[in-house]
Amino acid sequence: MIECNQYANDVISGKIVACKFVIDACSRHLNDIERSKKASYPYYFDENEAKIYTTFISNLNLWKSSWANKPVDLQGWQYFIIQVLLGWKKKGDKTRRFRKAYIEMARKNAKTTLAAMIALAILYIDNESGGQIYSAATKEEQAKIVVTDMAGIINATPLLKPSFTFRKSKEGYSRIMLESTYSFVRPLGRDSDTQDGFDPYIGIIDEYHEHNTDGLINVIESGMGARREPLLLIITTAGFDKTKPCYSYRKNITDILEGHIEDEQLFGIVYTLDEGDDFRDKSNWFKSNPNMNVSIFETFLEQQMVDALNRGSKLPAFLTKNMNIWVDSSTTWIDSNAWEACVYEVEMDELRDKECWIGLDLASVADITAMVCLFNDVNGRQYYKPFFFAPKNAVKERGKKDGVDYAKWAREGYLILTDGGAGKATDYNYIKEKILWLCENTNVKNVAFDKWNSSSLINELNDLCVPTAPYSQGIASMSFPTKEFERDVLQGNLAHDGNPIMSWMLRNVELSFDTNDNVKIDKKKSTQKVDGPVAAVMAKGVYIVDNANEIVYI
Repeated sequence: MIECNQYANDVISGKIVACKFVIDACSRHLNDIERSKKASYPYYFDENEAKIYTTFISNLNLWKSSWANKPVDLQGWQYFIIQVLLGWKKKGDKTRRFRKAYIEMARKNAKTTLAAMIALAILYIDNESGGQIYSAATKEEQAKIVVTDMAGIINATPLLKPSFTFRKSKEGYSRIMLESTYSFVRPLGRDSDTQDGFDPYIGIIDEYHEHNTDGLINVIESGMGARREPLLLIITTAGFDKTKPCYSYRKNITDILEGHIEDEQLFGIVYTLDEGDDFRDKSNWFKSNPNMNVSIFETFLEQQMVDALNRGSKLPAFLTKNMNIWVDSSTTWIDSNAWEACVYEVEMDELRDKECWIGLDLASVADITAMVCLFNDVNGRQYYKPFFFAPKNAVKERGKKDGVDYAKWAREGYLILTDGGAGKATDYNYIKEKILWLCENTNVKNVAFDKWNSSSLINELNDLCVPTAPYSQGIASMSFPTKEFERDVLQGNLAHDGNPIMSWMLRNVELSFDTNDNVKIDKKKSTQKVDGPVAAVMAKGVYIVDNANEIVYI
């Protein structure tokens, strides 16, 4: 039995653990073989053609890590994707059936290498004159990853290497040329310069979940009109933002697999957990990771899971990247019980002369301003003391909008009401006086402020010789202190005064992640106020910067 059919039968029988979408993809293939026996069905499966491509790929050598210069050992799932994608043909002109493909699975399952091998096989076997292959990503540097993978495979395969020439840059290979057919492979990013003569034969869309628009896909597809059997190959892991075009495309794929809609020229397969699966159950991990214990190992996933369970902010990243589950960024960042366990009230007099770093998140006119002080070494812990300010005559309306009783918090002393500007706008003089008082009574080392939202208050503080530091609220600057703040809470290295406004704001936090596992508090996604936690992270951040020589970065 041909390899893809064997894999499909093993999946359907349960011999191979798979999610419903993979089962559906296998059933679709086997059902279509039965349909192809009828004259009315316009497609047929060419087993010989399918084997030609997998035989070629099996003779390629890999080039990275412990696999360097060793032949590819195709797994069952790879046989299935390659042979189904390239083996199905139209009965009339015998061109390939599938013109688009969507492949989604968890990270480190060699999907980029799979795309590189498929593209290389098509380029070499099809012998398409003037074939243009583009690897497209949001940035050209990312797009070069697939091109570099293809170049590495070519260079590691002695029988193939003489046929190709290369151009290389610091970031990777910028072009691969097959001189015999005047064909080439090159990266294409949103930041790339387009050229005349754009005539794609194959387009590879890498990490589609990162794309904000379908611009690159549209550019590639619109240029494919002159090709007899072009292929648009989309490879991706799940993402955090379901409003981006990838999730909509994925929904189209799952609808096809479930039989709700029909598109005979679109191939799709999604490796993920089924709804209701426990991600902590290792027996489910193979559903998202078909290359388990080949290119990604159970021990690694286990360590990632333990870290995610111990640190709440890492759980969405684990579910998305390692379990291939689309996760909204909404999650409880810091558990309320863990936060409450850190309450340790001290009087301000006890903090006299203590080193102090301040995070200042200045608000708009009628909003809440947060100032959080980090005092170092209070009974062996870092102690956080927040101050919140709001305009006196706007607080009632603000409370209705936010659904909380600011007036009560003001009466209890947790919120400082300002009455400058008729009490409708926060009077920054109150904040300035509080900072000056802290400078007189403690050892203020620095005041961090958002450099994109500074005000005359900062100029006034500078005139008074108060040390200030601009601190960006971008993800690159906020990620490390966000992680360290969370780590301090969970490990009991942090103390705070139990301010209920701060506790409320912590429950409001929504996080954003990028592909490098950077994280930040996302004000736009957080439906309620999060200024206190943001200011606390800024205080932690400026403390880290000022003590960089003493801190070991992990």
